[in-house]
Amino acid sequence: MSVKPLAVAVRALSLVGLSVAVQVSAEPIQVATSLTTEYSDNINQRANGEGDTVVRATVSANYRNESGIVENTFSGALGLETYLSSVFDNDATIDLSWLSLINVIPQRFVWRIEEDLGEVRQSSTRPETPDNRERRNYFSTGPSFFLPITLTDTLNFQANYARTDYDQTAESDTYRYGGSVGWIHMTPRQLRVTWTNQIDQVFYDDDDTEFLTKGTSLGFAKRHEFLDWQLEAGYSQTEAEQFGGTSTYDGFEGEASVGYQINSDARLRLFASRQLTDTSSRFAVVVFDIPLTFDIQQVVQLTMYEARYTQNLTPVDTLNVAAVRRYEEFQRTLESEESNALEARWHRRFTETLSGFLYGNLEYRRYTELDREDYEYDVGVGVEARAYKNLSLNAWIGFRQHDSDDRQYDYNETRFGITVNYYPSFD
Repeated sequence: MSVKPLAVAVRALSLVGLSVAVQVSAEPIQVATSLTTEYSDNINQRANGEGDTVVRATVSANYRNESGIVENTFSGALGLETYLSSVFDNDATIDLSWLSLINVIPQRFVWRIEEDLGEVRQSSTRPETPDNRERRNYFSTGPSFFLPITLTDTLNFQANYARTDYDQTAESDTYRYGGSVGWIHMTPRQLRVTWTNQIDQVFYDDDDTEFLTKGTSLGFAKRHEFLDWQLEAGYSQTEAEQFGGTSTYDGFEGEASVGYQINSDARLRLFASRQLTDTSSRFAVVVFDIPLTFDIQQVVQLTMYEARYTQNLTPVDTLNVAAVRRYEEFQRTLESEESNALEARWHRRFTETLSGFLYGNLEYRRYTELDREDYEYDVGVGVEARAYKNLSLNAWIGFRQHDSDDRQYDYNETRFGITVNYYPSFD
């Protein structure tokens, strides 16, 4: 369960407010095609790995439409991967995200449809290679009804159906039903206050696992000229029925985010979240992107901290730095996984058509299930050149070093490649 059950509702309410003008605002479809050739001297990322060249062809599209009746936001990419030395089988990849908000009755009744289709990592304890991924589809739909009480108070009633399907791990497939009742209040100083009570029930296709979650949360949010912030806190309880018995898990949840525009050249973003949920919830599979490391489904406490900083050093230089901590504590097996990462990327524009970038990543991972600790270093450099109006070229070289206290997982990898991008124009 997430303590943000009103996030979509508040967004939908703002869209309904726009529908009074009944003005259509649509961005054109943005289509891109690319052809990539990349060589890796250790493409399966093992101690005694093999080298191979992968050729990848991709078509992607982005579309956003706003109107008084419907808003659609779509982003998708379809790719074909060919491994010339056949270390892995040739494969088709897909990454699709779609959200539709339908204003059935303006300012009153909104229907939401959400689709998220893509590849998921099967186990976080193994490298993210084609033999450690499978396709996952998340579909969700349901209505939201808004009932204004006063000029500053609105009641919101939501119902939701969601389905999660995995290409190979069928026992992890789920369907869930949920509902919530919320109160939205706007103060004279434009402080948004929300109070939500929610219930959610999930069934697994193994016919032996059911989760029933109940929760309540209180939230505050405000946007200033150079600062926006949001704070939510709540309590959640989950009853888990599996293996012929019933277990109860409960705890406090919270989420906080702050965005600060320091000046015209710098921006800081802070985010913290602690959720008590199950391993198939939207927060787990879409937001947190939790791998299917465990063979059984269970309640999990997910904690995430993020700090992101962007600085325009000069008119042609940009620096991005991020620090991320993720912690997963599985309630039934009492195992945990921890990840701490530091990321940095520098981008420089040399001319109007030529630019370059340099990046470095450092990550520490710990798995109590395996009593194992890993360190990974990843650095690289590349250039980007725009040859014509609709054509660009990218080239890069990178190096990765993975060290583990279990030496069979140590490996190094050097990779380099080139990409040709073409952006069709429909004008």
